[in-house]
Amino acid sequence: MSGRHRKPTNTALRLARVGALTVMAASPLVFTGSAMASPLSDDDDSTGSMYAVDDGYASTWSDDDDDDYSSSSASRRHSYDDDDAVSTYRNHDNVRSKAREASASKRSEASATKRRASASAASERRSATAKRREATSAAYSSSSSRTQDAKWDRLAKCESTQNWDANTGNGYRGGLQFTDSTWRSYGGQKYARSADQASREEQIAVAKKVQSEQGWNAWPSCSKKLGYA
Repeated sequence: MSGRHRKPTNTALRLARVGALTVMAASPLVFTGSAMASPLSDDDDSTGSMYAVDDGYASTWSDDDDDDYSSSSASRRHSYDDDDAVSTYRNHDNVRSKAREASASKRSEASATKRRASASAASERRSATAKRREATSAAYSSSSSRTQDAKWDRLAKCESTQNWDANTGNGYRGGLQFTDSTWRSYGGQKYARSADQASREEQIAVAKKVQSEQGWNAWPSCSKKLGYA
């Protein structure tokens, strides 16, 4: 058998396979130790890559949040700006409204003052006119009264030589020679019991009443003589 290769038997082949399997069963422990490093490294890299992706996502999420926050802040700023603009407009509108009210009040007050001044001036003019008329009337009345009094004085001079206390016993008394019945009928007794006891002015006042009712013919002789009739 030396120098020749003996054909292996089935049993030898089976043993060889079993031995190989045994070696392979023991070998993975060593290989696993060295081989596991690489997968772990790969896993670490993958994990790192995953984390990197997560970091990118986080970065994107952060950017989106920043954009949303910026947009929200800008919106709030716009809202604040709009509120400020509305408030400013309202303030300006209130100022303009108050200015218009003040101007209208001033115009109304000025108009009222002007009307009062005009009414006062008109009242003063009316008062001045009335005073002028009264003065004119008083002057005319005074002049007329003096004229009338002068006529009565002339009549009394003709009737009694202008003796306002005359009582001759002939039934006629005073400067204008009243009978007692005539003196009483025309209210002379409110001045005195008889004409001769009354003053000149009181006798003339009663004589005017007599003349307005009977005319100058109540003194027929002297009125004709003086041209009064």
